[in-house]
Amino acid sequence: MEVTLLQVLWFLLVGVVMLVYSLLGGYDIGVGSLYLFSSKKQRPNMIEKVGPFWDANTIWLITLGGGIAASFPAVFAVTFSGYYLAIMLVLVALIMRIVAIEFRYQLNTPGWSKVWDACFGLGSILLPVLLGVALGNAMRGLPLIVNEAGYPAFEAGKFFSLLNPYSVLVGVFALVFFAWHGCNYLNATGNEDVRASVRKKGPVLAGVSLALFLVIGIYTFMGGQGHDFLAGAAHLSKNFMNFPPLFVFPLLAVGGMLFYFMAGKESKIKPLFASIFASLGVVGTVGASLFPRLIPNSMTVDKYNPTGLTDFTSEHLTANITSSTMDPTLTIANAANTEPALLVGLIIALLGVVIMLPYTIFVYRKFLKKAKDTSAAVSSGASRNV
Repeated sequence: MEVTLLQVLWFLLVGVVMLVYSLLGGYDIGVGSLYLFSSKKQRPNMIEKVGPFWDANTIWLITLGGGIAASFPAVFAVTFSGYYLAIMLVLVALIMRIVAIEFRYQLNTPGWSKVWDACFGLGSILLPVLLGVALGNAMRGLPLIVNEAGYPAFEAGKFFSLLNPYSVLVGVFALVFFAWHGCNYLNATGNEDVRASVRKKGPVLAGVSLALFLVIGIYTFMGGQGHDFLAGAAHLSKNFMNFPPLFVFPLLAVGGMLFYFMAGKESKIKPLFASIFASLGVVGTVGASLFPRLIPNSMTVDKYNPTGLTDFTSEHLTANITSSTMDPTLTIANAANTEPALLVGLIIALLGVVIMLPYTIFVYRKFLKKAKDTSAAVSSGASRNV
């Protein structure tokens, strides 16, 4: 089975949606993760800056899941069975944040305010860690088998292997990186008190993000590979070795974080651009590391040895991954939907983007301009009284 243009386009489209969520949902989550570490005086302004947008931002996460289900259903099936408990925790974290934002000014008593503060802050901390751990495992590889029906499946009894050092490190990076992105967003949109606070936190979070990114990179290249608990993900370096121009993505991530320190303390926009470029680099690094795979099989990743980025036939992948008749590693070829389904889905997705982008730009311009004239927290369906 040859890799087709539609499969490659869907791989890129899923990557674009992931990037958009990391940019929009990333600052949203990042603001929430900073919430409990900010003063009570600063919190209303922080809620104001995410209140009108959290639902639109979360749509991109739902779109990501829906896009994977439509384009690569085998990946959707494997991850939802393997990550079932983690997905339930993600839903809990999302619900905690939503309820806190929507009900904060409906039940505005001292007791309930503490509950909403805790829900918003803890949910925002839990969410990026869970998503990061899931992404780290998807990159490192999952213990996949071929079930009795002949389909790839998550090996039973392996759930707690997901909490391995490599993936937990990716989860911590996601938390710190989103918090840094949230700082940059608040620096661009918040009031003077909030801006003064995040200008102090931003350099620390940027430095920690950079350090964690480099540590993960070293762990990836030097930490071994396979399904052992302490193994890293050396197989992720193979594409970079075969096609060095791909190093532009990790260099862009590092460059974005370094640019932050040169942006100037008083600048509002430059720090935000720094985390935007860094996000592009991080997401690009993930995609470049995996392509054309989607979920490697952790029990056979040491046999993955492509000779170039054009070696995408299933025969080549089988020859370089395993000598068995069927390896459950999920690639864009063997995990993809049918060509007609991919074509129809792509048309619908492109129409959705054409509609959503102008609407998103309009909403952000409208509410950010409106927020300049008020210090009250604004939320969909929420009271404007603090």
